[in-house]
Parts: sequence; structure tokens; C-alpha cells
Amino acid sequence: MSVVLDAPIELRSNSSPDDIANVIRALYKQVLGNPHVMESERLVTAESQLTNG
Repeated sequence: MSVVLDAPIELRSNSSPDDIANVIRALYKQVLGNPHVMESERLVTAESQLTNG
């Protein structure tokens, strides 16, 4: 599933795992300028906390 860059992306309390993955990709695109980051650049703890609540 691709991230639509022109539309705002919103995280909601009832977001599906796919929605959360899209938010994470959009965040990397916004902050780092690239949605595809190297494993060493990933914020694994923050991603895990967002995904698991």
C-alpha cells in the first residue's frame, strides 16, 4: 500500500496495523525526506510503542 503524500495522514485510536504502517512511512518521509530508511536509521522503539500502544 502506498502513502499518498498530498493528503494529510491522521492517526486515530481505531487505526488498523496498515494505517499505523502508513503513518510511520509518512513520518519518515516528512522527517528524513525518505520513506525507505536503512535498518540502522529506524526508530525501532518508537515504532514499537506506536504499533503496540
